[in-house]
Amino acid sequence: MSANWKYSDERSWIFLLFAFACIVICIHKGNQFANAAPNESTTTAHDVYSRYNLWLGLKFNYYSCKYSFNISGSLYSGLGDCPQSFVNLVKDKISDADEYVPGANLTVYYDPANPSTNSLIEFTAASRRCYQDTIPWIVIGVLGILYLLFVAALNAAKNKKNCRQFVDAAGDEIYYEEIGIGSVFDGVSGDGMNTEIPYAATNREPANVADFTSSPWLRELYLDVIKQIHPDYASNEADRALRERLTKEANSAYKQGDSATLQRVLEEYKSAVSTANYQEYNYADSHDSVRGSH
Repeated sequence: MSANWKYSDERSWIFLLFAFACIVICIHKGNQFANAAPNESTTTAHDVYSRYNLWLGLKFNYYSCKYSFNISGSLYSGLGDCPQSFVNLVKDKISDADEYVPGANLTVYYDPANPSTNSLIEFTAASRRCYQDTIPWIVIGVLGILYLLFVAALNAAKNKKNCRQFVDAAGDEIYYEEIGIGSVFDGVSGDGMNTEIPYAATNREPANVADFTSSPWLRELYLDVIKQIHPDYASNEADRALRERLTKEANSAYKQGDSATLQRVLEEYKSAVSTANYQEYNYADSHDSVRGSH
């Protein structure tokens, strides 16, 4: 997955968690108002500030009122949508900043057992409004989940497409992760490998799967051999021809349960690689000597 996809996924998860938090808060407040509704009392708020909040797109109106009231000598405060009757009186005077509204008298509904639970509308209506506030967040959450599922499915399809595999002598598909192809070892990076259909997937000899049996140890040996001799690691045509021949022999040996031949195939490849490296070193050394003589 690309960096852009990762960044997008991270933002989606953060936004999804935010939507979930809003849902939980709205439901919690709705339950508080519903439980306090049978015992609600009223008082008057005299210290009122109001603001026009254009960004509150999920609110029922764009005018919010911040108020305070006194119960038994204790001061409490609250914040909610301004009643429409109040908005009609003062909306021409309200700006984007908090505006003190002198002489404003708002009816406050509060819970006598806990006045910090208060509202500018009856608790039953306040509870219903809190539950309604969850609807857009639920929609956003569902859309976010569907988006993440879509991204996950897209990445799974992409990974499956890019996940090359080959078929062993038993006719079983072996993914490259199982044998380590795609990682970096022996000085060869999986990023630079041949991206065509692997040799063994298209050129293997037919295998009688019903007659084939192998031990876990033999399969482990086979995978170890294949990871080192697989044709996808070929550095040139001669190397590919060698690897293809040895892969055929390894497939045949694995099919027959012949561990000795598998060992011999691996040793032959290692010997060929050592010889090739030695010849390449001598070739380079001789050219350096010739350039030095000149």
